[in-house]
Amino acid sequence: MGEKLLYEPNAPDYKLAYASQSLFDKLAPDPSLSTFMDVLTQVDDIFRLLNNTNNQNQQFTVFCPVNSAFRNELDVYTRAHLEEFLQNHVVPNNKIDPETLKHIHSPLKTLLPGQTIKVKHHFFSQRTMLNDHAMVDTSHTSKGTSSFGKRHTKTHTLCRRCGNRAFHKQKKTCAQCGYPAAKIRSFNWSEKGQRRKTTGTGRMAHLKDVQRRFKNGFREGTQAKKVVKATTA
Repeated sequence: MGEKLLYEPNAPDYKLAYASQSLFDKLAPDPSLSTFMDVLTQVDDIFRLLNNTNNQNQQFTVFCPVNSAFRNELDVYTRAHLEEFLQNHVVPNNKIDPETLKHIHSPLKTLLPGQTIKVKHHFFSQRTMLNDHAMVDTSHTSKGTSSFGKRHTKTHTLCRRCGNRAFHKQKKTCAQCGYPAAKIRSFNWSEKGQRRKTTGTGRMAHLKDVQRRFKNGFREGTQAKKVVKATTA
């Protein structure tokens, strides 16, 4: 039989501010941690720890490797050692923010017995290193990504004159026809493109010698054709 979906009728709305979220819920929207989330779901003990919302007094810090870091780590740690790998990235009984991490000098004890994380902050480069080879990205915090929960509204709507979705809401102007201006904005791109290629008009007004190009047969030193304007007496 296939997997059954469990339905909870009284589940809180995740979009509300007062809805309790686990650390797993806050890290899941980040695409750079997709590999870490995949490994996390394969270890039940660590997954229950990060997905727990009942015990609010339990504090811990998780150093989440990004997708590029797993290219080297997964070669060393096989599938049988995923639990030890995750335990080595969790610091129990301590909630450390990026600013506090800069002032820590003693090694941090992890869930893996006998393993610690050495923290060193470089003041000149403003980088925090873990075990002298992993750099901490301070922009990723437990609050989620910057686009999490943000509403993206459209800037252009349909123009009542030309019908294109080019009417800017703030500028109150259509980029296609120029509405509400009385003169309809239009471009004859074929005529404009032909004028640019014609010698002596437009951007070619100051060209005296034809450039050496394959389409010109590699002509050198030839003079441009003189353009005579037609005048009426």
